[in-house]
Amino acid sequence: MSSLFLQCRYRVWRTGDAMRPINLSEEPATQAQAAKRVCAEAGVNPADCYQCGKCAAGCPVSESADISCRQVIRLIQLGEFDAAVTSRMPWLCVACGTCLARCPQSVDLPALNAALCREAARRGCAAVKEGPLFTDIFLDNVQKRGVMDETMLAARFNLSSGHLFQDAGGAPTMMARGLLSGDGYRPSDAAEVGAMIERLRAQARAAGASDDETKEAQRL
Repeated sequence: MSSLFLQCRYRVWRTGDAMRPINLSEEPATQAQAAKRVCAEAGVNPADCYQCGKCAAGCPVSESADISCRQVIRLIQLGEFDAAVTSRMPWLCVACGTCLARCPQSVDLPALNAALCREAARRGCAAVKEGPLFTDIFLDNVQKRGVMDETMLAARFNLSSGHLFQDAGGAPTMMARGLLSGDGYRPSDAAEVGAMIERLRAQARAAGASDDETKEAQRL
């Protein structure tokens, strides 16, 4: 069914109360190339999804997002990759895996959302402005300590984002339960974890540089 849908020339996407036609034969080449690259990075084939809606029905963050997880992949199917990469849903995804567990086609939407977040960060168009900042601080934390330290993560994020007292009300309870500490736990293989994250970051930087070179060549 999905292949039949994608073979049709015109499709309609609902945005609010407005209906507009989309001509798939005129899909911008840059959007198609970016979509292909990001989906390959996530290991997802958009054509596998036939829009049954089971993912969106079980998603715990759908009500807080601008579009559902089902609509994210539908936008990509329709050639509207820029709309997908600038939506809030990828940043709100908590990677709980409910969508993947319910999907009859095993479409890995958490991986797709993560790839869309990386693409948005590369473009500088993250729908949640603190998203890239939180990601960088989180990875720095794990890279240096080998494990995620909630105390350092919260402190650095609040100071860097300007939300100085965000979630501060929960600190006393967490301290009483031993969930916050000054130095924190360090696993014995912290150096190995740090080296692994550095390799992944280097690969991401290389991929971003290669993409920039491709765009410049196309422009010329």
